[in-house]
Amino acid sequence: MYRLMIVDDEKVIREGFRETVPFDELGFSLVGEAANGLDGLRLCEELQPDLMIVDIRMPVMDGLTMCRKIQELLPTVRFIILSGYSDFEYAKQAIDIKVLGYLLKPISASELYEVLSEVRGRMDQEYQQRQDLLAMRRQLNLALPGLRERYLSSLLINGSGEDTDGRIADYYGLQLKASRYAVACVKIMQEEDAMIESGIEKRELMKFAVSNILEEEVSGDGSVYVFGFRGTFAVLFLFQNGEESLDDVIRRLNRAVCSVEHFLKVRLAVGIGTSCTDLDELPEEAGRAFFALEYSMINAEGQAILLTDIETGIRKDLRPDERQLRALEYALKMCDRELAERALNVLLNQYRVSDLSPEGARTFLMKILLVFLDAGHDMGVELGLAGQGGQSEIIRLLDCLSASEVEKQLKKVCNRTLTLIGNSRVSETRRIADQALAYLHEHFQEEGTSAEQAAKAVHVSISYFNTVFKRETGKTFHRVLEELRMNRAMHLLTTTDWKLARVGAAVGIPEPSYFSFAFKHYFGYSASSVRNRKQEHI
Repeated sequence: MYRLMIVDDEKVIREGFRETVPFDELGFSLVGEAANGLDGLRLCEELQPDLMIVDIRMPVMDGLTMCRKIQELLPTVRFIILSGYSDFEYAKQAIDIKVLGYLLKPISASELYEVLSEVRGRMDQEYQQRQDLLAMRRQLNLALPGLRERYLSSLLINGSGEDTDGRIADYYGLQLKASRYAVACVKIMQEEDAMIESGIEKRELMKFAVSNILEEEVSGDGSVYVFGFRGTFAVLFLFQNGEESLDDVIRRLNRAVCSVEHFLKVRLAVGIGTSCTDLDELPEEAGRAFFALEYSMINAEGQAILLTDIETGIRKDLRPDERQLRALEYALKMCDRELAERALNVLLNQYRVSDLSPEGARTFLMKILLVFLDAGHDMGVELGLAGQGGQSEIIRLLDCLSASEVEKQLKKVCNRTLTLIGNSRVSETRRIADQALAYLHEHFQEEGTSAEQAAKAVHVSISYFNTVFKRETGKTFHRVLEELRMNRAMHLLTTTDWKLARVGAAVGIPEPSYFSFAFKHYFGYSASSVRNRKQEHI
């Protein structure tokens, strides 16, 4: 059953629809009615209908303006537009609104029945299409090559991540279990002038051809995957028996370099790291391969470069886990204490088991401290790690490198950072709400005052504004605006002799009929009765 709302300023039309159209029979439940666009917008936020029947010409806020605002808040709502003959072409210009039907006034029950029946069918079809698993499965199969490449790229950025059991890899048809892994990065260094001048299509064909040759030439006893990665080709080698040599990998890569230069007339630069035994170590291997690639781009003459050829004595335990550093920074900014503690514990365990020199230990710890400093800076808080007048916490930490003292100090820094950022986030949302309330008190008497204007005034998006305002005040923006206007109207009615029209205009509601409606809706009695009682007491 779809939820239906009717927004029309003519009471007779609303009642006529309600009494003559069998909404239940058509699959609709009539959940609410409104007599103008502003009330329609407010009710829509509360009731969240699936379909709205909307008149164009209404007081306070016209139908199309209301529909556009609703589309920003609730993009799944659909509309049937009612209009007079003179407004019909104007109504059809609403191409940015998801309108399922147009009806010209006067409207008979049979006409609305017919349109609702058609609209119900279209809504059913749309809903079914979005839930059609077979159709989505076909689309997924078409997208699988791209998804496989994205997954492989994520391995070089984040390691195995959440796919610790390899189920996602298995679904993509990737066999990633191996005794050892190695990563090479390959970059096209030059293109034939004719290729460059012939545009994007030829360049993409060139990349495709290079990828094919790489796959053909580097395949050996183990599995190999070639895929795009950060502007290069990445080659992931999987060794199954642990006996393959990196020398053999270098020979295969050099063979690919020669084939590409011979057939395609372009030169490749190739860098390869060392090797590792765990998928979570691949980001470090990719970093080493990139380092070797940079050297190859400058110094190599058509030969693949192994990192150990240019830098001996590499210690893989000198760097904190990049994935955990990113997780720690994200957790700090989001004030997620559990995630922050988990990421920091992984980094501390890495520190405990690493055989680091004093200089290497300080480098390791500085990288973690930089995460705290960066998170604090980005969130606009001062952590006070530099100290004042005495020895700073940074110096104390770097001077005392024992695992237990490091753990104690880093956890202290972590707790302080979370507390300061948490306080900052709370004060920031309170500041936004306070500024919005100040804006409301200053502008509520103006006709065009809206949540959109208030959001612009405090420099945030309308969706974030609505969330923050309601959380901090316990009320929606429209409710607070209504309270301010109605309380001011009551004050003017009881302390002045102004006519109702002037009172309404003074509180931002210049349409007399709507002001009378809004006043009675808020207080439960009419504005004219307040004026009459005042006159009786004189």
